[in-house]
Amino acid sequence: MLGAILAAAVVTAAPSPAAAKDPDPVICRSEAESGTRLTHRVCYRKSELAQRSKEDRQALSGLQGMRQPETMGMGPMGAPR
Repeated sequence: MLGAILAAAVVTAAPSPAAAKDPDPVICRSEAESGTRLTHRVCYRKSELAQRSKEDRQALSGLQGMRQPETMGMGPMGAPR
């Protein structure tokens, strides 16, 4: 009797084959909201995270490439150097 219970526990603890072979698994993480120290848990598919990361890199690259000529050569508070 005890052996049957242990065998049933081992069978139910094993991951299902479908979950082990998921090509696009769900990844959960804690993200901080802008303007607060509190975090909340969000879950994305692996492909969604890859797309978000790519878009973030492109946006950052675009911002770094922008020049602000009106502030070039100015000191603190807009005073000429």
